[in-house]
Order: sequence, then C-alpha cells, then structure tokens
Amino acid sequence: METEIKDPPIVEKTKELCATLLEQPEVKTICEDMNAFLANEELRSRFDVLTMQGEALGQRQQLGLEIEPEEFEKFEKERDEWMANELSQKFLEAQKRMQGLQDQIHQYVSKTFELGRVPEVHDIDYHCNDCDCGG
Repeated sequence: METEIKDPPIVEKTKELCATLLEQPEVKTICEDMNAFLANEELRSRFDVLTMQGEALGQRQQLGLEIEPEEFEKFEKERDEWMANELSQKFLEAQKRMQGLQDQIHQYVSKTFELGRVPEVHDIDYHCNDCDCGG
C-alpha cells in the first residue's frame, strides 16, 4: 500500500500562491513577452553578447583601464540596434515588471516575519518610482 506524502502546509500555500500568480493576466502577459523573446535565437544571442560586452567594459572602467571612444560607440550602436526591436523592448519591460512583482511579494513575506502578522498595505514601503508593482 502506497502512502501519499503530503506537502507541509506552508508548501501547499506557496503552491496556491504560485497558481494564483499564473492565473493573473499581467503575469500571463509577462510570460508571453519573455517567451517570445527567448524563442528568438538571434535576439537572445545578441543580448548575451551585449551583456558580456557591457560587463567587460564596466570591469575595465572600474579597474581604471582606458576604453577607446570607438569601442564604446560600437557597443552603444549595437545596443541601440538591439533595443530598436519590439521584442527586445517587451522583454526588458517584462523583466522589470516581473522583478517588481517579485519585490512586492518579498516585501509582504518579510514584513510578515517582522510584524508577526499579515501586513496591511500601509505597512509596506514602496520604493520603486517607475515600476508597475503596486506602489
């Protein structure tokens, strides 16, 4: 006879939260925008290259190494070309909105531990000025 192993209540409630998130129209749009971008191998590859180039330039700058103006201009041109694509723009916006939603959830959970009760809206500090996370 098999015994069903049941998740602890906190895990079950977390799964309920996850299911609720996936039902939200905003989350569906975020996922659609991100998946459309991720399905485009060319844009994704260019994004990866731009990310690595940007990090390398940043590291060199932090180390006080000289960056040739032509090198920086080339990076900016490639970044601008990548950003001109609608899928790229939607992807970045979706990332921003997802991060805002994650931050909001984290704030509520953190405040619950801090206060020892379910926080009210006025208990939450919304620091984000231009994100779409309810603040």
